[in-house]
This record gives sequence, structure tokens and C-alpha cells, in this order.
Amino acid sequence: QIVQLLESGKRDLTKELIKLQKLLESGLIDIDAVNLSLHALKGLFLTMGNNTIGDKLDELRQENENEDTIAEIKKLLDM
Repeated sequence: QIVQLLESGKRDLTKELIKLQKLLESGLIDIDAVNLSLHALKGLFLTMGNNTIGDKLDELRQENENEDTIAEIKKLLDM
């Protein structure tokens, strides 16, 4: 069961990271969609035990939409 759980988590994490990357690469960024994606990623990272990234994603999600926040998200995702 542990292997299945890890595989499921990896699949969900990859899917959500790709989704967020596409959102951030679009010309007009939909901040609500970005926030939903950050929330989903936060939960996945916290579930997998990475509290540092999970907490950072939560902080970014709560910040006001601006170029610095988007740049910080991209940096965190290594884009």
C-alpha cells in the first residue's frame, strides 16, 4: 500500500506542477487558478512530509498578486 500511495502522490504532484507551469506561462495569468493550484500543491507536499515547501506555497498563495510573487513562484518551481 505504501508504494501505491507514493506512486499516486507522485502522479498527482507531477500533474499539478505541470498545470501550474502552464498557468504561469500563459500571457494573462489567472491568479485564482494559480491560487487553487498552489493550494493543491501545498496539500500534496504536506502529505508527503515536505512541510518547508508546503508552508512556502501557502505563504505565496496568500500574498497579493504581483510580479514579485509570480517571479518567486517561478523561482521555487525552477522555471
